[in-house]
Amino acid sequence: MASGLKLSDLERSKTCLMIIDMQNDFLKEGATCEITGGRAVIPAVVQLLEAARAAKVPVLHVITVWRKDGVDLAKFRTASGPVYCLEGTAGAEITPDLAPKGRDYVVIKKRYSGFLHSDLELLLRSLGVDHIITAGVATNFCVRATVHDASFLGWNCWVVREGVTSYTAAEHEASLKDIAAGFGYVVGLEETLRLLGNWKRAGAR
Repeated sequence: MASGLKLSDLERSKTCLMIIDMQNDFLKEGATCEITGGRAVIPAVVQLLEAARAAKVPVLHVITVWRKDGVDLAKFRTASGPVYCLEGTAGAEITPDLAPKGRDYVVIKKRYSGFLHSDLELLLRSLGVDHIITAGVATNFCVRATVHDASFLGWNCWVVREGVTSYTAAEHEASLKDIAAGFGYVVGLEETLRLLGNWKRAGAR
């Protein structure tokens, strides 16, 4: 890790929750780019989302959406078969359990990293965020790439272990190990919910 911070050191006013790619084309059974076990992390992410809203912590949904004609697709693609998350399709929509509401923000990305060709950096700086609690899919693609760039750009990322997953356990665990070694913090769901709950009870000041 880059520093000796603890989760309890975070300040509510400088923290946000970032949920990455929790979309139908990654989560629905038989979907174009279904992630094995993706549906299993939905309950944990729902808990994080509800706790963040209750504590008045900004929520950012960072999602992949391609233009209908695919003109903005990356030249190199790891997924075979039909293009996923096309604009205007049900597959690009966020899974209903996590649908944005209220003052949630939605950021559309075009590459694995949420920072490339998006307004994520501007939004985070406008919100005065220093710390990003992170959940979503896939650990070794969009989660990892976004956490990497967040670290390079000066943010601390706190990846909730129970709130992320990937296509295989090996890919998932290897990415968490690399993140913890050099790019951010891997923390537990219970500990994170406790922090958010404390902020709510304190009146989210």
